[in-house]
Amino acid sequence: MSKYVRIVAKPTVDSQDTPPVYLDVAVNEEDEIARDNAIFGFQGDMNNKLGGGSLPFILDPRGKADFGEEYKSSERYGELDLREGKIFEGRILRFHGPGFDKKYRITEIITFIDSRTGAPAPSSP
Repeated sequence: MSKYVRIVAKPTVDSQDTPPVYLDVAVNEEDEIARDNAIFGFQGDMNNKLGGGSLPFILDPRGKADFGEEYKSSERYGELDLREGKIFEGRILRFHGPGFDKKYRITEIITFIDSRTGAPAPSSP
């Protein structure tokens, strides 16, 4: 059984000018990524407070992030260590590739659906 969550990871103190990363994933009962499916990720500011655009990506089962065909082959891929351990608030993630090496802290885990109960997560007031 799994629950479907959005992970919000904000840059650590050494990278505060970097927008947060959002990842939609299935998490198992051991708080690990549930399946070897590709994961949708997004780097950007949903509230547009930092300016700039958004950077969607797909994270494959090996942890390789693919930013899409519009990038040169040398800049198209990065790596994110999301699958290397349990998912919990406070965990530090490393996202790196050609020209970047950033650390993020998981600051929020938002449950969409808990398949153990079949119910959507309770709404915030």
